[in-house]
Amino acid sequence: MEEASEDSDPGGTPVFRAKYLEHLFSFKKIFLKFEGVNPSGTHKDRAALRHVKYAIEKGYDTISIGTCGNYGVAMSYYSRLLGLKAEVFVPERYHTPKVEVMRQNGAIVNEVAGAYEDAVEISRDIAYENNWYDANPGNATTDLSYEAYSRISYELFQQFGRAPDAVAVPVGNGTTLAGIYIGFLNLKKAGLINNIPRMLGASTTGGNPIVKAFKNKSELMDIKPDNLVESSINEPLIASHAYDGEIGLKAIRESNGFAEYISDNKMMYYKRLIKKEIGLNVLPASTAPLEAIKNTIKFPEENLYVAVITGRA
Repeated sequence: MEEASEDSDPGGTPVFRAKYLEHLFSFKKIFLKFEGVNPSGTHKDRAALRHVKYAIEKGYDTISIGTCGNYGVAMSYYSRLLGLKAEVFVPERYHTPKVEVMRQNGAIVNEVAGAYEDAVEISRDIAYENNWYDANPGNATTDLSYEAYSRISYELFQQFGRAPDAVAVPVGNGTTLAGIYIGFLNLKKAGLINNIPRMLGASTTGGNPIVKAFKNKSELMDIKPDNLVESSINEPLIASHAYDGEIGLKAIRESNGFAEYISDNKMMYYKRLIKKEIGLNVLPASTAPLEAIKNTIKFPEENLYVAVITGRA
């Protein structure tokens, strides 16, 4: 077992001014908060470490999750670091090369038939049968993930000395967006900020219940799996069922926010643009919030937008 150190702790991620995007979108200030500097390369490290520590506190020896890639890498990394066994369930048809990274981290990788949601439900059932810790979204321990992602809000407040006017986040289950929103609510309750930023979400075209509900001005509803088109680019975003969708949708609506779809081609375009203009090698799906910023209504008083770029390539 490796010794945990400050170098293995996630958080404290940097922000970068995106002047070319400001010019391209006609916005005053756009910053990118780059979560790719976290140890395993994504924002998922924040939640993974919190769950692993909690599982150990509660006496579990094994942690179980369903994943499409990044969460499995993060969970396997911190499980190995802190001496916990990791059982990871991945849809067998997924394209992610990160399965091998999970195995290198010592995780037992179980390939299952079906989609991401099937992997989550199988992981959950087997965890219950074997008395493993269930680290999946949408269960009794989801508040730990909200708590972990709320740190992004606190960091943004510290980095800018105030809350941004809008914060844009990639949307899958809605967990990250919900956690950031909760963080800003806590800052407001503490009297540190006066206004909650507009929360902007973005996901793959036609493939996310949260964005669909916002655009259709409807209730949150699952999307039939047959209507989803998966690719190696949109896998981190695509969802038939958004496990934390209700609070994610609430965050967008109550903050007078916005949600947008983005194509694979656009994600690849933004990935190349960020590499050229800022020098960051980002995960294509993590660029989705830029499309939400581009297409949202610009209000005169808003001049500081932040896109949370959730991972490195």
